Amino acid sequence: MNNVTIEAFPDEIETTMQAAWWKPLAVKFGREVFAYIVTETAATGSDVGTHKVKVALRNADGSFSLGYCKLSDGTDAIYANDLGHNQPSVAIDGLGHIWVFTSMHIDMWRVFRSARPFDVSTMAQFNLLPDTTWGNSYPVLAQDNNGDVYAMVRDFPITNVTQSGQLYKFSLTERMWRRAAQLGYEFERTFYPDDLIVTRDYVHVLWEWGPLGAGTLRHLPSYARYDKQSGQLHSISGETLPMPQDTDAGFNFHIRELEPGEFFVENSDTANINITGGVQAAKLCMDGENFIGALYRHRAQGVDGGTFGGFNVVFSTFSDGQWQHETIVDIQQFTDIQTGAALSAAYTRGEARLFFSVEIGNNTADPYQNKAWPVMARNVNGQWKYSALTASSYRRLLRLRNEKINGGDLLIMTTPYTTPRTMYRLVVPENYSSDEEFTTLSALISLLRTK
Repeated sequence: MNNVTIEAFPDEIETTMQAAWWKPLAVKFGREVFAYIVTETAATGSDVGTHKVKVALRNADGSFSLGYCKLSDGTDAIYANDLGHNQPSVAIDGLGHIWVFTSMHIDMWRVFRSARPFDVSTMAQFNLLPDTTWGNSYPVLAQDNNGDVYAMVRDFPITNVTQSGQLYKFSLTERMWRRAAQLGYEFERTFYPDDLIVTRDYVHVLWEWGPLGAGTLRHLPSYARYDKQSGQLHSISGETLPMPQDTDAGFNFHIRELEPGEFFVENSDTANINITGGVQAAKLCMDGENFIGALYRHRAQGVDGGTFGGFNVVFSTFSDGQWQHETIVDIQQFTDIQTGAALSAAYTRGEARLFFSVEIGNNTADPYQNKAWPVMARNVNGQWKYSALTASSYRRLLRLRNEKINGGDLLIMTTPYTTPRTMYRLVVPENYSSDEEFTTLSALISLLRTK
């Protein structure tokens, strides 16, 4: 079929490990570290259940060394399940210390660091962080080649008139975390982190905006570059932007603006939440120092897709002074296709590689019986080519995330509704090949329907 390698992790993951924003893997000095959650007490009809946080180091022989994140008293950290908010993000600093930010949904810092380099058995609670008077959500981590670590989060001040975006930096030289910048703020709006990548001069940040109240539908996907030396924020077209940014940014700051009729709709607005346009989930595609594009899910205004349905997969690039949008998956071409909030992107051997999930089936009585496939679209000499990464499908929902390694792209894939609930390590080699690769998505879907 193809030359992708796949292997399962030794633990069964917790069902609620389902968010799209997480950063569960990190690679440093050629060593791979992963973070995930496992069930401590199962959920019941009256109780959400609890989970523990595990960290895995892949050894040279392919085995895994495993450890739990532990509180200050030495006991395992245990947190209540919270669908879509449990995931840990992981990074490795320049000394090899492993950092994990986890299980925060308007919670005070839940941060852990290994006491020794690459030692997952010593993941201890770390309390020396700034801004300890408010809760945080959605931590996304990124490593700098100089050994520093950055974290982007959404805050929750006591006043609750906004939930803004904050950027924090761990300086390896100072051995200290500091707040670097307030990236986004607007009265009665909510900042949703998506992705964070550090290059030589900049921290590349990607986020969305939502209403102050709970809103699974997001808007105004936004990209900017934070200058590490000057502390200024720049648009893709070079303008220096005021900080914090708001929803009236201009300067090509928004990857796409609101469509006619699109507005900041809360989940409680049942008349509009299912038919309003917007975005869900987004990831950066970078070629070293250079921004290639942003991958995200987009639903057009008026499409009736329910809370999570009706979303195309779109890849946006910037040229000729404006954003260019290319639809990679157009679900309106099909009657039995949805996309999942599982996105990741890479640039390998001169080709953009876009990873996403396609769900096939119309089982409305039990949609979890629909078949989910991890798919890659790669741009080869200007032509998109589509193929499935695995030989079999999975129950409905997948999550994906990637990192670069020598020889290819490392992906983590979770299948929270299979039995057992599994996390997989996939490697898509640089010299990828498949005998089931097609120049149209419809041709691939026709094949996958037969499997």
